[in-house]
Amino acid sequence: MGAKISNFTWYASPNAAATEFIDPKILEEPAIYPPPEVMDKLEWLEDVGEATPLYERLWTEVKAAGP
Repeated sequence: MGAKISNFTWYASPNAAATEFIDPKILEEPAIYPPPEVMDKLEWLEDVGEATPLYERLWTEVKAAGP
């Protein structure tokens, strides 16, 4: 099912077992499956825990300010 969804949406699948069933054009697309040298530069978002409401309020203020 994971491969079927990826083949339809052109989104990456977190399901490693689905890889063999995903269209090769999708697997070769660097915007969907970045190469290792790009992956090595990426950062994970960290959960900010109890500060979440603060971040949400600040982001709302930024969006409301407009261009």
